[in-house]
Amino acid sequence: MRSTWPSAVRHRGRPPGDLVFLPALRGNLRTAFLIVLPVAYVGSALLIAARKHLEADTQRLFEVVVEAATRQQVESQPSPE
Repeated sequence: MRSTWPSAVRHRGRPPGDLVFLPALRGNLRTAFLIVLPVAYVGSALLIAARKHLEADTQRLFEVVVEAATRQQVESQPSPE
């Protein structure tokens, strides 16, 4: 059964990945979601893992910057002689 709604109205709010599979699946949203969701879950897991690594890298970079600033401050102070 074909919808009489215009294409822009019919597809509003649907994920772009589903719109790619929708014509090939003859409008079967359930199958389109079953194809797209595993990929989305894997992508989400990769982003969460990357965030943990980025937080660790940022922490280490902050420590190096603080250490360099402290060392520079100590070296710039005149020695008491």
